[in-house]
Amino acid sequence: MNMNFKRATDKYIDLILEWPKLVVSLSLLLIFLLGLSLPSIKLTADLRTYFSDDNPQLIAFNNLENTFSKQDSLDFFVLDGKGDVFNKQTLRLIRELTDEGWQIPYSQRVDSLANYQHTVAEGDDITSESLIGEFFGYSEAEINRVKNVALNEPKIIDHLLSSSGQGAGVSVSVILPSDDLEAANNVVKYAHKVIDRLNEKYPNATIYLTGSTAVNAAFGEAVERDITTFVGLSYIIILVGLIVLVRSFSGTLITLLMIGFAVVGAFGAVGWAGIVLTPSIGLVPTIIMTITVADAIHILVSYYHQLGEGDNKIEAIRASLRVNTGPVFITSLSTALGFLTLNFNESPPFRDMGNVVAIGVTLAYLLSMLFLPACLALLPEGKKRKEIQLTRVMSLLAEWVIRFRFSLVIAISAFVLILATFVPNNEMVENWNDQFDETFKIRNALDTVNNHLGGAHHIQYLLDSGRPGGIDDPEYLKSVEAFSNWYKMQPDVTYVDNVTDIVKRINMNMHGDDESYRKLPDNQQLISQYMLLYELTLPLGLGLDSTINVDRSATRFIVATKKSDSKKLIKLDENAQAWLKQNATNIKPTSGTGIDMVVSLAQQRNIESVIKTAVIALILISFVLVISLGSLRLGLISLVPNLAPAAIAYGLWGAFVGEINMAGALVICMSLGIVVDDTVHFMSKYRVARNEFGLTREDGVRYAFKSVGVALLVTSAVLVLGFLVTIGSNFQPTIYTGALMSMTLFFALIVDFLMLPPLLMYFDKK
Repeated sequence: MNMNFKRATDKYIDLILEWPKLVVSLSLLLIFLLGLSLPSIKLTADLRTYFSDDNPQLIAFNNLENTFSKQDSLDFFVLDGKGDVFNKQTLRLIRELTDEGWQIPYSQRVDSLANYQHTVAEGDDITSESLIGEFFGYSEAEINRVKNVALNEPKIIDHLLSSSGQGAGVSVSVILPSDDLEAANNVVKYAHKVIDRLNEKYPNATIYLTGSTAVNAAFGEAVERDITTFVGLSYIIILVGLIVLVRSFSGTLITLLMIGFAVVGAFGAVGWAGIVLTPSIGLVPTIIMTITVADAIHILVSYYHQLGEGDNKIEAIRASLRVNTGPVFITSLSTALGFLTLNFNESPPFRDMGNVVAIGVTLAYLLSMLFLPACLALLPEGKKRKEIQLTRVMSLLAEWVIRFRFSLVIAISAFVLILATFVPNNEMVENWNDQFDETFKIRNALDTVNNHLGGAHHIQYLLDSGRPGGIDDPEYLKSVEAFSNWYKMQPDVTYVDNVTDIVKRINMNMHGDDESYRKLPDNQQLISQYMLLYELTLPLGLGLDSTINVDRSATRFIVATKKSDSKKLIKLDENAQAWLKQNATNIKPTSGTGIDMVVSLAQQRNIESVIKTAVIALILISFVLVISLGSLRLGLISLVPNLAPAAIAYGLWGAFVGEINMAGALVICMSLGIVVDDTVHFMSKYRVARNEFGLTREDGVRYAFKSVGVALLVTSAVLVLGFLVTIGSNFQPTIYTGALMSMTLFFALIVDFLMLPPLLMYFDKK
């Protein structure tokens, strides 16, 4: 060990042991000051926050919303218990739900079967009226008339009414204030109160709630569930692990306090920084907890080992800090660097997650190096403890590894290489709707709407004619209609909304409601007059501002599809763009947008950013290891146990699952720093045995197993179980992350115990 580092370490230890009360007081003051900001932490579930401001798909989406109107949706779906909404009670329910929709906070528009504007001709004029108006009598004749109109109107079927007539939708457009992050939750809570009241009043029908606003609120609910459930479970696992290993009430209590301080401090820093958190933050407390435990256990194990060897309290603290200061610093630095590299990721919430964990790792390190030894110095020494049985197991394991080292290297290398061949089987696929399980109301609602109405995903287009007033050109409208007809022929497409349906219906109205005239006129002036007449008949709040832009140069074109995944949506849009370029030269080139397309297309950019992030993390961590170990050879050897666990975990995932979302893909970046913990502690003990004690390679391995093997076993068990419990989550990103992290950390221990020692004995020639 470098003499300067030794002297600095001894001086630091002297200061802690001389001023333990001051160290504890300053540690508590730091956490208190950081924690003052906790009430100011803000959480948002807006899917738009997952994409950077320069994301081209998000820019296109914002342009679309700025051209027409920026709105979030809140969609009710009424499912009749007898399979036909055209009865007195259910139609009353739809009418009442429509009226309630206007009362929802921030509501801007309500569209439903009840207020659908049915147009009829009166001489040279047209009039429009709601299908189920204020004075609707609900007689059998009136109901039959509504049914006849609804089942034959393209703009109603599969949009406001299922083709079977079993269910009907009420769509509420809301404009949420950007400065009120609780607005979405408040709107959804209000909507659920409306649903509960109407479900009780109309027991023969069931009301479901979907829409982007409801989905956003569900993400917030998912995070709240994960934090309240798994933080407690992780605490229990950690408590059991500490009792088994430390067998000390005071040591266990100090570690639990450190966990709480590290989590509070990290989130307190978030509050002071003004970072708005997103659902991706749900795993952060568990990550910080497990890392804090790993730091504390190494120091406590060495401390109690020295007590068992006959040292007094002060001597034991000195010995523990001398042997652990370097390795704990290296592992903390590499873990922090691993998470900080998430700043190279495309998605801002994952950058925030990396920064919060890095802050937590730093606090865990400071607490381990300052608060923990100071507390040990202040507390009574306690009884001497015999060496636990696991130490004998480590000695036996060391002998077995030394004896079969050649076979172990061959077997594990083959195992890693075979599983690595399955890594390419993992396909990046994202489906926001399937991230919730059936315990969420939103999942049941989405499935019900998908089965009866379709429209789980929406692709939107801004079809620009290139000139003011160009949308009245018959050739432009013919291209739009042809594009609509093409889309209607595509698999899983359930509904297409475009301006031509309006023009064709008005043309039919102006010809005595003759169905043969439900077609586009050939005269531009006539089309312009028709559209003007129609707009004048529409009531306030139901105009065409969401369909036609101000200078009438472009229209909004919306495609609804059944539940799908990002790959299929991207392929569908690519085919649509190819069709437009080939068949609609009078429409400016455009690409599909909308939040579903933003999510899907961002996957491609994220794949590149994940690869870049992983490479940067690997380079930085390898550099740290080479410098800290003082050997290029040992630094290169460390790459094997740092990379092999991820190869095994992703290989198994590719073999048995095959689909991976963004959260799962980022595990390779997040796990690199944590995996290094086992490698650094084992190699540092091996290095001490070789360089300071002059032991042989075999005895160096024996020393490493004896001195750090138990700590590695227990810390790995705590880490693995801490992440493994999250697979009980109801939220898919949490499940994927927890499963992949636990597998990676489990195999990290296997590789460090069975493959790293043989590699050291083979390549460490000096």
